[in-house]
Parts: sequence; structure tokens; C-alpha cells
Amino acid sequence: MALSVDSVARPTLPESAWDRAPESLSLSILEFSLSTASLDELEAVTKEANPDRLTALWNDHPELKELALVRTCHRVECVALHAAPVAPFRASLPGRADAWRTWTGPEAVHHLYRVAAGLESLAWGEREVREQIRAAGSRIHTRHPRSVLADLFRSAIDSTERFEGPVPCRRSIASIAATTLLEEIARPFPRVLVVGSGTVGSQVVEALGPYARTTILYRRTPPSEDFLRSSGARAVPIGAIDAELPLCDGLVAAAKAGERILRPIDLVGRGRGIVLVDLGVPRNIDPRVAELPGTRLVDLAELHLRHRPPADSAALDRVVKERARERSEQLARELASTDIDALMRAIDSVRRDELRRAQPYFGRLTAAQREAIDHFSQRLVRQMLRAPLDELRRLPPGPERERWLAMAARILGPSGGP
Repeated sequence: MALSVDSVARPTLPESAWDRAPESLSLSILEFSLSTASLDELEAVTKEANPDRLTALWNDHPELKELALVRTCHRVECVALHAAPVAPFRASLPGRADAWRTWTGPEAVHHLYRVAAGLESLAWGEREVREQIRAAGSRIHTRHPRSVLADLFRSAIDSTERFEGPVPCRRSIASIAATTLLEEIARPFPRVLVVGSGTVGSQVVEALGPYARTTILYRRTPPSEDFLRSSGARAVPIGAIDAELPLCDGLVAAAKAGERILRPIDLVGRGRGIVLVDLGVPRNIDPRVAELPGTRLVDLAELHLRHRPPADSAALDRVVKERARERSEQLARELASTDIDALMRAIDSVRRDELRRAQPYFGRLTAAQREAIDHFSQRLVRQMLRAPLDELRRLPPGPERERWLAMAARILGPSGGP
């Protein structure tokens, strides 16, 4: 029995598949910092915004295509590549919703570049934040074929390293802490305890070296003999803090303890005043110690209020902004291509479906013949769509491009007729 054309049903592709094809991706950065919230709030969010919580949020929000968490000494930031409005994700984050400042598109890229360059830090140009961004870039959740955020983080770090000449490091957070402590003590060559032998603690010791008698308290491994010799400091285990406290004039806490290492009871009965500088988030020093007579506590919130950008900050930011603008334009083209690639995949899905449905007309085909028909149909579709899709690629991101892309999906999609 011959198979007539009319006896073969002409199935159609559901319209919803075409609606999904041009999926628009956006970049957003959600910032919770001392610029948007109090130190108490930041401390609480820092404890909650941990990798496990981030994984749970990632699983609950399929509209996120990529997600990374950036944490520095005074900020928590979620960097997201998303296909739907980011508001539902923001509402599920810990802390006050209105304390999460949102950066989008080119502003998000500029903000990330500023953070990487240390221009959002207490110490302009600090280098430690670069390593924190590098670490965040190695722990990205992704559903994307190629990690957009990993490339973006690398470009922010690389750009920072290239412009270290025009954007010099002003001071580190360690030098700011040391300077503040010495100003508050206002006496020559004071005795100072530094809690924490990590990067920041070691830098505090080095900054205090010429001006104070310094003791560094360590948890597990003592600093090297070379370091102690060059800095003029001595080292004791942190368990000896009770014996050291009565002898010191000041203390800088720079430990990643995640808990209070100094409480009011530890300072009760001191016969003289003491100046305390707490660089921890979560805080190393119980804030209630500030209520004790003769005790002066300086925390990150106060250091943040004291912070003043250098006189040439506008000129330095222009350097960063120009680099960020170039990367933002490149990113926009990449995301635009992603949308068009999704449209092409949907169109190619239609082509394959139609070939399968046309199989009864072809009769028995060899593998070579099937391959030839497949190759011919691919070339035919691509040649017919090349010009309109090239025009779409040249459109800048924005509402106008979205309208043209949606129109292309309707025009190039199946008619839905019989």
C-alpha cells in the first residue's frame, strides 16, 4: 500500500518550547557589608552565609545558572548569573532584605573590579581581597556549559594585577589597625598583644615592630624564628593569654576563631586602661568589654567610619571603571550569544524532528545517505538564518534586543497550523 502525503500527520512543536529558547541571562551581585548594615547584622549574616547554606539556596532556586560567595573582612557578597528576576533569591538570603544592595549588569562588573582592586576595602589597594576572590572563583555552583563567573573573576584579578602601577596599595588593614592602636594608646613603646599568627596578624606585628614591644599569640604553630627575629616580637601559645593580659597596654585581635576569645570577665580587675582593636568578623572580642572602666574598644565599624579614600580616589577609580567597562561589553556579547545559541538549538531540534517524521518518504536509506540528508538540512537551515542571526548578535543588550529576539522566535518557529 502506497503511503500518501495526506495520511502522514504533521505534528507541531509546542509554542512553550519556543518561549523557552531565548533564555535571557543576567549578572547580579548582592552585597551585604558595613556600607549597608551594622556590624551586629554583618556578623550574623557572616555566620549564616556559609557554603552549606549557599548549596541549599542553590538547590532551591533553579533560575540561578551560576552562584558564588565572596567573603572579606567586612562584606558578604553573592554573585549570581540568573535567567529570572533575582528578587526571590534575594528574599531567601539571611539578614534584612533591604540591607542586601543589588548591583546589576555593567554596574555589577564595575563593583566586582573595585572589590578586586581593594577600592571597596578599608585599606585602598589591599592585596588580600584578591586571594579571597580567587578562592570564591574556585567554588562556583554552575548549571552553565562554561563558567561565566570563573572567567569574570579571573579577569577582575588579572586586571588588578596589571594596573598595580596606577593603583598602588595605600595601606593594609593591618597597618590601619596598628596606627589606630598607637594613636589611642598615646604612649611611647607600649606593650601590645596580637592574637592570631595568620597573614593579618603577622602584618600587624610587622607594622608595630619599630614602635611597640609585641607578643604574638598563636593557636597551633608558632611563627618561624626568622619572623620573630626580624620583627622583634616574642610568641606564646594563646592559652597564656590570661598571664599576658595584665602586662599589656593594647591588644589587636586578628584571629579566624569564629568565637569570642576575650570577654568582660577576662578584663575585670585590671589596674590600668587598655586599648583593644578587633579585626574579626565574627568578632573576636565581646563588644560588652567597652562598658568596662578604662577600656577602649575599636572595631571594624569604627574603622569603617574613620575610613577616607585617598585624595586621588576619583582618578584611580576611572582606571578601574574603564577596565570594567571593557569587560562588561565583552560579557554582554557573551550572554547575548548564549541566548541566540539557545534559539539555534531549538531550531535545530525542529529540524531533527522533521527529519524523523519525513523518514517514511525516504524509504530505506544507507548510513551514508542519512548522513548526507542530515548535513544538507543543517547547511540549508544555517544559510537561511545566518543573516538575521548575525543582525541579532550585533544588537546591544537591553529591552530592544529582547523584543527582536522574541520576534525572531515567533517568526522562525512553527506556525502551529495543520
